[in-house]
Amino acid sequence: MRHSLFTCLFLLFILPLFVNLAGYPLVEPDEARNGEIVREIVEEGSWLPPRINGRVRYEKPPLYYWLAAVSYKIFGSWELSLRIISAFSALALAFVLFLWQGELAAFYFLSFLITFAYARIARMEMLLSLFIFLTLYFVWKNKILWASFFASLAFLTKGPVGVVIPAAVSLPLVWIGKVSLKDIFKGMILFLIIVVPVFLLLEAKTPGYCYNFFWKENVLRYTTGVFKREQPFYYFALVTLVGLSPWTFILFFRFKNILSLFFEDKTFWGFIFLWILFPTVFFSFSKSKLPHYILCVFPAWAVIFSEVFYNEDLIKKVSVFVFVIYTAAVLVLFPWYSRKRSFAPLAKGMMMDIPVYILDEKIYGASLYTGRIAKKIESVGEIKDDRFWLVLKRKKEKYLNLSNYMIIKKLTHPKFEALLLERKKAEK
Repeated sequence: MRHSLFTCLFLLFILPLFVNLAGYPLVEPDEARNGEIVREIVEEGSWLPPRINGRVRYEKPPLYYWLAAVSYKIFGSWELSLRIISAFSALALAFVLFLWQGELAAFYFLSFLITFAYARIARMEMLLSLFIFLTLYFVWKNKILWASFFASLAFLTKGPVGVVIPAAVSLPLVWIGKVSLKDIFKGMILFLIIVVPVFLLLEAKTPGYCYNFFWKENVLRYTTGVFKREQPFYYFALVTLVGLSPWTFILFFRFKNILSLFFEDKTFWGFIFLWILFPTVFFSFSKSKLPHYILCVFPAWAVIFSEVFYNEDLIKKVSVFVFVIYTAAVLVLFPWYSRKRSFAPLAKGMMMDIPVYILDEKIYGASLYTGRIAKKIESVGEIKDDRFWLVLKRKKEKYLNLSNYMIIKKLTHPKFEALLLERKKAEK
């Protein structure tokens, strides 16, 4: 009974990952930004390096964008092509977790609120979590070449974090002799063979790429508040509590059971606990904090929960309620939120043969959904065209000096505005 119930629940929670993925447009700024990068790869040929509005995208390595571009070639929809990478990553992770630790662990992982959320977002974090998970899984299985292969993919997805986390978590296994130094050396060679040529090509194509990526986008992001994402030290404790929903109560009601696991098998459970502790503590010291920084720890939480809590009746009741909530979210809440935060509705009313400018804002859908690069400007005075679209945040028009222009057409949205402007003849 237990195995069939949890297997059914595992299969049931696959559905909210995929239902209605293409049913609503990409949201500003993150989803639309990734969509525009992929559009410029597909339509402008910016494979190496990837670009955003014609500018080099230094922040992330190219693997996710390449996969999304291939996905678009298959599916032909920006929304489906980008989001399905996250959904399949979550499913692949859960399936390997199923084979490794059983159906209950896989079910817990899929039902976590943070998994559900990031499995449906057109971002690279779920793909990164999959590669980190597979790296640690193969380290535990002592298949180091496979671990190195997936560590290299993690690195090419989001940079050093893709190898720092697995390396730190795996270090005790090397110390106790479960993993040999000889295998580690072979793995490092494979890692370098895969990763180094990509960055050499990026540097050759765009001199200064490695400096911008490694120093500015990684070291400075971690050590300074330049990106204005500072949060209190306990921030990731709160992320954990929310992310584990609806099963957060297990932490409190089974706390002693969780601690006792370490004394049952110090090697395995020490590995699992360190899998959780290192990323959580490491990013707690970072000057830049976002919830997805510790997304990779939640498979380990699923393994722990599957060991300490398997009350069938309560799990079944909670699961039915949560499944209904998740289904309602993908059919109603997500589309409603998207309509309020996506530029797509405005783009439909914009003439496609007129230049588009964005006024000092992160509104990437103006490029994505009009099908051409929209230039970012700081003032209208920079524009030389006599007729153009000006895209800006809602209600910012009143702060502009448009005395030299006629407003031919005005499109409004809860978050954005698009003005079709024409320079007055006397000013030409």
